[in-house]
Amino acid sequence: MSELSIIERAQSFAVERHSDQTYGNNLPYAWHLGKVADLAMRLGYSEPVQAAAWLHDTVEDTDTHITEIRQKFGNRIAIMVDGVTYTEEDRQNGVDKINKARTNPGSQALKFCDSSVNFSASALDGAPERMGQWKATVERYGTFITRLHHDLPTPDDVDAWMLGIED
Repeated sequence: MSELSIIERAQSFAVERHSDQTYGNNLPYAWHLGKVADLAMRLGYSEPVQAAAWLHDTVEDTDTHITEIRQKFGNRIAIMVDGVTYTEEDRQNGVDKINKARTNPGSQALKFCDSSVNFSASALDGAPERMGQWKATVERYGTFITRLHHDLPTPDDVDAWMLGIED
């Protein structure tokens, strides 16, 4: 039996951690995570980015700590996940989500994929009640996509950045 890939390990971990959560209009949360990972793959991002896509909401939305992500998946993936994790401390300090994601190429690519999926789901299905009115949701993610797309790192840019990070 072969060993699981980093993507398969991340998928399994994230699905388990988000098992009691739903996305949008009552889809399993894994639907959202899979769409973000699939978009990262379709855009040509490498396996570590795709794995981080599966994990991108785990620290923000479950009781998982970033140190656990680092221990299980390595420093590169943890840095990418941390860059898209918006904490209560970030909220209190007025940290801008997009500026935080733009602190490294991997997080910027992740946030672009996440925002694109959120925009698409909101535009096609309508925003769920807890996300506010449809127009505001579409405008919010449209703005995110525009800001993140400016100088969006290519897959080669992200891979080059990862080479400089010790895992």
